[in-house]
Amino acid sequence: MRTQLYVVMCLCAASALIACTGADGAEGEQGIQGAQGEQGLQGEQGPQGEQGLQGEQGLQGEQGLQGDKGDPGDTIVLSTKARYGLEISPVPVDLSGLDGDAVESVGRGSYLLNAVADCTGCHSSQAGFLAGNNDFPIGPFQDGDNTVDGHVFTRNLTPDPTTGLKLTEDQFVAALRRGIDHTDPTGQTTLVVMPWAQLRWMTDRDLRDLYRYLRRIPAVSNAVQADVKPQIPPAAYGPSPFDDDVPMFGDGDVERPLPAAFDPALGHPTSLAAEPYDLDEVLRGLAISPLADDALVASLPPDYQALYGRGSYIVNGPGLCSECHTPSSRDLATLKINTSQFLAGGQAFAVPPPLQPIIGQVRTMSANLVGYDHGFTLPFAGFVQTLVTGLSFSKGEPHVLGWPMPAEFRNMSVYDKEAVYLYLAFLQDSDLVGGDSPHQAPARYCATADDCADGETCADVTVAGAPTKECVGKACQEDADCDACQTCNGTTNKCDAESPTSACVMTSF
Repeated sequence: MRTQLYVVMCLCAASALIACTGADGAEGEQGIQGAQGEQGLQGEQGPQGEQGLQGEQGLQGEQGLQGDKGDPGDTIVLSTKARYGLEISPVPVDLSGLDGDAVESVGRGSYLLNAVADCTGCHSSQAGFLAGNNDFPIGPFQDGDNTVDGHVFTRNLTPDPTTGLKLTEDQFVAALRRGIDHTDPTGQTTLVVMPWAQLRWMTDRDLRDLYRYLRRIPAVSNAVQADVKPQIPPAAYGPSPFDDDVPMFGDGDVERPLPAAFDPALGHPTSLAAEPYDLDEVLRGLAISPLADDALVASLPPDYQALYGRGSYIVNGPGLCSECHTPSSRDLATLKINTSQFLAGGQAFAVPPPLQPIIGQVRTMSANLVGYDHGFTLPFAGFVQTLVTGLSFSKGEPHVLGWPMPAEFRNMSVYDKEAVYLYLAFLQDSDLVGGDSPHQAPARYCATADDCADGETCADVTVAGAPTKECVGKACQEDADCDACQTCNGTTNKCDAESPTSACVMTSF
């Protein structure tokens, strides 16, 4: 078999070139893959090509039309004083349509009226807040050959179009600067009772803030009776100091120019140009202090000088302290202040009849504020307590402060209370003021003896031209122990009712 097979294989091999081939054998298994070779090194980076040229800028499109202006935002930033002023207003304040500056002005005006100035004491009535028509008897005066019983009625300051305040802002400022009574179309009548002679030293800004607040309070319809008073032309007091760009304060012992600053529009200094920079009216206050106190001010450290100036502005400006606490406060012909008894107290006041049963007083007497022996001696906390509570703690049992002491003073900021206190305290320690005397507590209203203390009686008297009643018979050693205008009976050591012909009664305001 091998030989045959061999022969066959040989035959096939010999004839391979002719056509004879054997069958393909089975494919062998794939061999194991060899290990992967290492990666070759990366070639160097070629050079960067040049940057192409920048194309031309296209034309700018037209600006779109501006949309309508949106409504103003609800947030208005106010000073602390303006914000507090709006908070203490006893009536709603209409702020609709006002921008931030206008709201600031209204708020400052509210602070002045409801914390510093005493407008409400005279102008508020049973008809409403600042509705006016309160009667102030001014006594008899000669009108030609006739003797006339004088009366002044406070104006309605609300914006009621028929019975309220109709003055423009400039007329309002002129009324307080010059005392012009605008109910007289000729302009030849001066305001009486209204303390314009002191209020005129307020800054222009403060006067305008007051007016703007008055325009935003609720209107009250309350007709005001016509005054019965002597006709005194404004010219009787001489030219107004505000006719000049830099007015001179001349109501006291020394003349001082009001603080001024350069006005670039006018090209020279004016007092109005100084107002935006004297924010707390410190310089204005130093200028209008009626005493020769320049050396006293110079001796104080700067922070006390600032408080003294602010205190003087309140006392001698909107606070009207001198008008009540200085007896015979000023010469009616020259408007000079009675500086010899400045703030020494003792001025008597007849309480208007409608208020007597409400506040329980028929006649009052202003306190001595600066006397070293008989003046106000409580520490600052006691001063604040007096204003906040409305009670006097300086005479025996606490009693209600006498009318017309404003209850609104409690609303003053702590800074303003401190300023007033220090102004009075420094004057008290100086030798600039005389007239240091004790003064009487208010005479008390009664309907019957049950309204009085034990051992007292309810006596018939006439106050402010009207019959009324007051408590009498309090134990005493001297007149100062009795109520306003009463006298101490040396025989009974009891207080007798006031005499209608006494100097105290006759000089009562």
